Amino acid sequence: MRIIDEQVLSLLKEPTKDETAQYFAEILEKENISNIVIKPDAGNGKGKGIFTTKAIKKKEVLFYERPLVAHQHLDNLDKAVVCCNCHIHIGSIESQILSKLGGIKKDLESKINSKGEGEDSDDSEEESDNDDDSDEEDSDEEEEDEKLAQLLAQGERLEEVSEAEEKLKELVAQGKRLPLAEDFPLPDLVSCRRGCGKMFCGPRCEVEAWDNFHCLLCSKSDSSTVLSSPSSFAASSPSPTSSSSTPLPPLPIECFHGICVKRDRLSEFEAHARETNDVFLLAGRALAGILLRAAKAYRRITGSVSQPVSSSILSNDTGTTSTATPTTPNAFDAAAAAAEAEALQEAWRPFKFGWKRTWWDAVAVPRDVTNEDEFRSDLRELAKDSLELFHCAIFEEDEVEREEEEVEEEDKEMEDDRESKKSREKMGRFPALLKDERIFGSLIGMFELNNLALQIPTPVEDFFLAADALKEDDDDEDDDDEDEDDENEDGEDEDGEDEDDEDAEKNEDRKTKNKSKTKDVKAILATTQPLLDALDKAYQEGCEGSAFFSIQSCANHSCAPAAAALFEADGRVSIIALRAIPSGSEITLSYIDENQSLKDRREALRDYGFICKCEKCTEDERALAKAKVKSLAARRKGG
Repeated sequence: MRIIDEQVLSLLKEPTKDETAQYFAEILEKENISNIVIKPDAGNGKGKGIFTTKAIKKKEVLFYERPLVAHQHLDNLDKAVVCCNCHIHIGSIESQILSKLGGIKKDLESKINSKGEGEDSDDSEEESDNDDDSDEEDSDEEEEDEKLAQLLAQGERLEEVSEAEEKLKELVAQGKRLPLAEDFPLPDLVSCRRGCGKMFCGPRCEVEAWDNFHCLLCSKSDSSTVLSSPSSFAASSPSPTSSSSTPLPPLPIECFHGICVKRDRLSEFEAHARETNDVFLLAGRALAGILLRAAKAYRRITGSVSQPVSSSILSNDTGTTSTATPTTPNAFDAAAAAAEAEALQEAWRPFKFGWKRTWWDAVAVPRDVTNEDEFRSDLRELAKDSLELFHCAIFEEDEVEREEEEVEEEDKEMEDDRESKKSREKMGRFPALLKDERIFGSLIGMFELNNLALQIPTPVEDFFLAADALKEDDDDEDDDDEDEDDENEDGEDEDGEDEDDEDAEKNEDRKTKNKSKTKDVKAILATTQPLLDALDKAYQEGCEGSAFFSIQSCANHSCAPAAAALFEADGRVSIIALRAIPSGSEITLSYIDENQSLKDRREALRDYGFICKCEKCTEDERALAKAKVKSLAARRKGG
């Protein structure tokens, strides 16, 4: 439709250099960052880039930044209990360890059950294949023995993990804490106001998340504000994967700033993301935020308090309600269109300046794919399905029938083959966000091209390192005692007299204290070591996910980067200089493991859509060319 196309093209229009410079100047001023500037053109066709405004020392932090949007990976949820908004670790050392142990236990149980079922099927096959050769039978027996050994090992591991988990649960149930745990305090858990299971580091983050995206993405309804569907759209939107054409019965909905949600339909969107790609959840969080910002901006611009909801009641989730003011559903004039366009641009602005392509066009075609067009078409359909599921759950309250001229008056002569009648469709104010996959796909593509892996260190690792340090300190003190005893024996005078009684008494007191400390250390390790053994490598796994940053995403790639991105415990990313950087120089990061070979680096960069021409790559190319020439000369000489 024309309105959708106009909105999509407007949002995806490449910003001018002046717009880019102005936006990032505002961001840097707001964040009080003065040692860098973002240039719209970094040269050599690279687009925008980050440059220093003064000389930077090695290991100096250039800037800190919080993400515009971030999401913890689904397979990481058990490994780190973090705030749903800022992603810092929350709760306690004990709760973090229990979550890790629970995840390990669940994974082991799943593996054991699946292998057990596979073993039964293998046995039945073995009984039916009596004519196999003896070599094949021996091979099958070896394979079965290996499977059995793995099963037994996993069973023992499960027992170890279960025992550690049970002991820690008993400790917590008694109101006790692990030794040293108080040295690593974490923010208390604050639950979502609806009790959906999402946790936060405090009331401030809970409110911020609710206002910015969670009011639409929370899976729990508030019985005091649940309403019947305000429109036929809400009642009859079918799932894109549903084979039935029968309209669904009316479902309860809630509305926030003119954006409505059917919470029981969110599970379909989430399930699809779990089965396909959890980047859809990150895109869904971003899209929810854009919708809310656009709706708020529209009301501010037009001065309207509320939008038509077919005389239903809007929930503001504060315990109060307000009756919607009736307006003419089909009132669509130039002023309204201008307000919608302005509100949409304002809401989109944080993402407008990110380098983006639609996901299905940005992804590199895997080497084993023979039909590129089919591959890209499948990706587009996948994104379209995800958006349709999102739209079944989240929609605008005024998606009512509007009149739209399909053909403009001046274009009628050129469009004689098209119908001249008016088409009527439920459009809403921002159809480009919900009714067309190009914006959704561009968000996903932007995340893929600019994504910075979220890697927030866990305090559990620091906890166990502190316990290990106690052991090392205790061992050092034991060695000091032995050395001093040797010195005392060597220090006796010729008459065989010992050192004076006062020094001897002090020495004995110190030894007594050291022995007492040794007992304390052993008691601590007796508690912590079984937990560490049960966790194995999981003790060092922190929060992992995907994040998009406004400033950091402007950094271009180099295989010999000037800086590195490191995550702080508070969820911010810090950009740290890897070497001294002169004023006016570009700040580059490595998008990949730069220690790989030139061939592997280029393969890893395929998804980013460019071939790196940094100094390191240029030198490696020259070295390879020289090696080829030398090899060719040797062959000719040998021939």
